[in-house]
Amino acid sequence: MVIGGGYAGLSCALALARGGASVIVADSEMAGFGGSSRNGGQANGGWNMIDLAAPDQGAMRARVESGLESQGHFEELLAREGLYDCYEPVGKFVAAYVPRHYDTLRRKAEWASANGYLDAEEVAPENVHEEVGTEFYHGGVRFSRGGLVQPARLHAGLLARVAAAGATVASPVRIDGFRRVPGGYSVETTAGDIRCNNLVVTTNGYTGSATPDLQRRVVPVASYIIATEPLADEVVDALIPRRRAVSDTARVLTYFRLSPDHRRMVFGGRASFASVSPEEGATGLHRMMTERFPHLRDVRVTHGWKGNVAFARDRLPHMGEADGLHWALCCNGSGVVMMTYLGAKIAQRILDRPNAPVCAFDGTGSANQAFPAIPLYNGRPWFLPVIGLSYRLRDFVDRLQSAR
Repeated sequence: MVIGGGYAGLSCALALARGGASVIVADSEMAGFGGSSRNGGQANGGWNMIDLAAPDQGAMRARVESGLESQGHFEELLAREGLYDCYEPVGKFVAAYVPRHYDTLRRKAEWASANGYLDAEEVAPENVHEEVGTEFYHGGVRFSRGGLVQPARLHAGLLARVAAAGATVASPVRIDGFRRVPGGYSVETTAGDIRCNNLVVTTNGYTGSATPDLQRRVVPVASYIIATEPLADEVVDALIPRRRAVSDTARVLTYFRLSPDHRRMVFGGRASFASVSPEEGATGLHRMMTERFPHLRDVRVTHGWKGNVAFARDRLPHMGEADGLHWALCCNGSGVVMMTYLGAKIAQRILDRPNAPVCAFDGTGSANQAFPAIPLYNGRPWFLPVIGLSYRLRDFVDRLQSAR
């Protein structure tokens, strides 16, 4: 049984069903209600795993390699399932919020290229206009691997393939708890008790009290997104000339893209570290957008929404297994590719029963150590507003210093 009908849950269910297993996917809302249909549509794997300051460089390299493998898996899945038409392989541009961030990006790009991981290329500050139509940024890095997806269309396609493969998708069905029984688990749901040999948790930013031990390890963070009214062709062409996925290096993250019809700016980020409505979030995002693109100040915002992402204490993705309970959680805001990959890796673990970890994010065998709990945390992220205030202050100081 799979709990959670997003990318990870559906990817897992599809691989299990194709492997001959009987599968039920349950979601407390309609499948895809969460981040899988309400994300920014950026599909990249590998770059975010590069950490040249990591104390264990061998482990870091393994994470980069698994990240790149996730990108390959994602593109192969789309091609195999006939879903490639919802994907634009336009690459990625990471913009430097302040000059010293450019130095860090440049070193990462040099390392990635020298080691054959990515065709990463630095973009000097005077050439930023090649990627984004603003003077706000201080250079950046671009690479061709990865791109953009239409999130809800991707989810709908996966959902249809899962149903066609013979799996059952039950929603809305709430999970109230579970207990060990001989041979597996008995899962208490609003549709009745369900017996299963393996129980898979892929609830990510919506992990709740039905899985309290995992809930203490997962921090849900709302990501807010807005879309502008249709823009003139010349405005669109200047905003993101190469139509890549774009994000920046501010602590209060922003990311943006053109809409799939290339007529609107779709702009997302951490508009609030407290839970507010999409309308309130849109106000903060509009301020952030026009700070970067002042010429959009008078452009109307026509759509706004939010969806939860999930962070771990170590800011890494996690999958694992203990006594037939499996999980894939916490992609830290970069989950389109990674969650799809981790779901398939859980299916591999169930079907093949390997003795070794199946990827660099597999903590099976040392689950509690590999997936750290958060002290004084029970699932309610009381500390996020404090962290958000700290991030905003530090970003402000960084920009102030860079202007001197």
